[in-house]
Amino acid sequence: MTRMNKPRTRILLAFALFASVIVAGCGGSSSPVSVMPAAKMVEALKTQGLPIAGSVAYTAADDPNKLLGRPNQYISKGNFQDSRLKTAEDFDTSGGGSVEVFASPDDAQRRATYLDGIGKAIPFLLEYEYVQGSVLLRLSSDLTPDQARQYQDALKAVVK
Repeated sequence: MTRMNKPRTRILLAFALFASVIVAGCGGSSSPVSVMPAAKMVEALKTQGLPIAGSVAYTAADDPNKLLGRPNQYISKGNFQDSRLKTAEDFDTSGGGSVEVFASPDDAQRRATYLDGIGKAIPFLLEYEYVQGSVLLRLSSDLTPDQARQYQDALKAVVK
């Protein structure tokens, strides 16, 4: 009986080793999700000294893009107004910016690449986009490059 169990034990051991290699490989380049929701992220940017005049947090029911919570899309979204820009009542990104939090850095990067492609094809939709971890910060192109860089620096300080 002992002889019969040895091949089975080896198979189980080989399977366990294979499974542990697969699980270890899943970590890859996708670091853990930023646990800070978009609304708190906007507040954190404001505490970094940015002139954020107002903000709104969206739910899946009122997200203007209808992407919140959808597969591979953002899991949290908030828009904000920059007091240096002409702002609209609807908190459109053109009056400030948007914070989109994703489940993975790869998802955030895919969204930024998609938006960048739209901006290249339709220049009046161009905006600044910065990805830090699983967070995508979208900014109005009406900001100067130096003003946009202030947001980028603040994002780096908030999302490690």
